[in-house]
Amino acid sequence: AAGEATITCNSNDPYTMEQPPFATCKVTVSSDYAVTSITLPEAFELLVGESKTLKATVGPENATDKSVKWSVKAENGTPEKLTITEDGVLTANGFNMAGTNVYTVTATSVSTPNVSASVAVTVKIVNAGEVQLAAKELSLAIGETATVEATVLPEGASQNVLWSSSNDAVVKVYQAPG
Repeated sequence: AAGEATITCNSNDPYTMEQPPFATCKVTVSSDYAVTSITLPEAFELLVGESKTLKATVGPENATDKSVKWSVKAENGTPEKLTITEDGVLTANGFNMAGTNVYTVTATSVSTPNVSASVAVTVKIVNAGEVQLAAKELSLAIGETATVEATVLPEGASQNVLWSSSNDAVVKVYQAPG
């Protein structure tokens, strides 16, 4: 049972005439069960803009406090484009063009801080493969305007585009804000 007790050890020397020597030890028994292990999924990739909820499996099954604290660290200390919430929601917010895109995500036991587990996460981008326009040809009167929409494929690629005209005297192109 949980609680406190004192263990006493007396000398059992039959020739000691007075109070035998003794020593005590105070023992506290806790009903808490400490965390001994944390398991995370295998290494994985995340595309920019994607989110994934990580689940830490904490053992033993009867551990009293299974809560974990999440952290993210870049392999070489470059600015981090990967974030994680206290609930384990991991989001790839961007891509480091001049740095690492490999991160270490760690779950550390709140009640037993020396118990943790880590997983490698690689942030990737989808490269643009094709640009499609909503119109292939337009006929306009002088002074008339039109909007042409562009879609960058494959899905997940950045939708940022740069517009230009082969003859600004005939058609001027204005970059839409956003």
